[in-house]
Amino acid sequence: NTKGWTNLTFTAAQAGKLEFNFTVAPSTTVSPLEISGLAAFTATPGVNVILPLGTLPGSYPLMTWGSKSGTEPGTANLTVTGINGAASCTLSTIGNTLYLFVPANVKANNTLDLTNSASWTMNYVPGSTDVAIWDNTVLGANTTSLGANTSWKGITILNPGGPVTINPGYTLTNSQIDMSAATNNLTILADYYPSQPAPLMVKVAAGRMLTLSNVLANIDTAGAISGPGTVRIIGTAGAFRQLTNSATLVVDGGNLTPGPSANVSALDRKSTRLNSSHRT
Repeated sequence: NTKGWTNLTFTAAQAGKLEFNFTVAPSTTVSPLEISGLAAFTATPGVNVILPLGTLPGSYPLMTWGSKSGTEPGTANLTVTGINGAASCTLSTIGNTLYLFVPANVKANNTLDLTNSASWTMNYVPGSTDVAIWDNTVLGANTTSLGANTSWKGITILNPGGPVTINPGYTLTNSQIDMSAATNNLTILADYYPSQPAPLMVKVAAGRMLTLSNVLANIDTAGAISGPGTVRIIGTAGAFRQLTNSATLVVDGGNLTPGPSANVSALDRKSTRLNSSHRT
């Protein structure tokens, strides 16, 4: 993994496959395929990457070029095998290099506390700069607990085998919840504290629901909640100063306090439902 194969030019004339089969951990600095001249992507090839179990999270160069024409492969063209959490790997081009990114924070197929390293495929507990990911590594419904007060940059729900629930107990501090491609719902029953002053961005796909319990601080970022899915708040609700009306907001047993810049008329008309709740 310390030397690359170098060629003057490269042409992908039809949509075939580039395969990178690593029998040892790939290099973080050396591309196995180095094109000193033009890489011509007349057609965009698929990329198959076979990694050894135990490959660490990080970014790994796969291919470099002196110049490029056409469209190089992206994540949509990628297949990764050999490691846990392979479905969450991505491809990205930085400068003249195509990189494979192996994420650290994919939930393992278990119900261990989320502050236990064994709860994650790479045995790495997400921190305040990390995004926690649930993908098809989780084979069924996944109910787990924080285990301690926890801070993440974000949560991404992709395609776990069932709905995801975080049990009551402790506080989760977080600034992003991405369910824009979710195939299952997310319920956070632990106390939820939107990161301050980082902007809270919530995206929920059609037919999906995000349930939050005991929101402990104001949500005051423009466009904070976007749909077309549903956000449901149970328990104590903080003040919502900015909401987009593309999502449905349901306040069930809590208090909704629109701030001075909230689009109250839009909320009243079509995007807010109060169930045994109060708007103050």
